[in-house]
Amino acid sequence: MSEKIAAVHSDDIAVDGFAAAMKAKMAASRAKGRSGWPTASSANLTYLLVEHLEKGDPVDVANFAMMLHQNGQSVDKIVVQAYRKSIADS
Repeated sequence: MSEKIAAVHSDDIAVDGFAAAMKAKMAASRAKGRSGWPTASSANLTYLLVEHLEKGDPVDVANFAMMLHQNGQSVDKIVVQAYRKSIADS
């Protein structure tokens, strides 16, 4: 019996590698005592996401996006608008 082995797509490899980096960051944060994202507001998580955009680490940004997603929340538009205004006023 001949079995076909499906080639792993490069997208899947990239997502798996990125997920591993996200998990490592989450574990490091837990080790520092950080927790509570499952009950955090979308405004708070959006603020942290935007704050980490400025810091430049895409893994941190992805983790905050994941938190919003897993909480069934969307990016808080008011927080984003306030951020844009603060940038324009600078």
